[in-house]
Amino acid sequence: REETASAKIRLGVDAAAGSATDRIARCVAVGGTVVNYGAMSGKACNISPDAFVFRDVTLRGFWLAMWFRTEKPEVRRALYAELVRLIADGALHAPVQATFALSQIKEAVAAAASGERSGKIVLVPNGA
Repeated sequence: REETASAKIRLGVDAAAGSATDRIARCVAVGGTVVNYGAMSGKACNISPDAFVFRDVTLRGFWLAMWFRTEKPEVRRALYAELVRLIADGALHAPVQATFALSQIKEAVAAAASGERSGKIVLVPNGA
């Protein structure tokens, strides 16, 4: 509440699942929605019935592959155009920790699985 000046948080986004889902659900406002798109914890979403019954919180899933299959081509094109604009303007970027050639796939996978990183691990098709 302090961090948001007591704003009514309507949406919580959850990539971890497990107990994180319930912690996020407790942060959203009455009638809010939690969207889960992953299970980084390796566990199923855990959410108290109180969130559903007494606070009217909704839990939804999101899978980008499904969205791409069901969304209209013009909407997908508009999304890509917006992403390109944001990248070109420098408003959207991702730090890269390391790049690897495809011949270094084992090293790349090990780097990606190592946990705490300072950026993305990138495979470069024609060498690093």
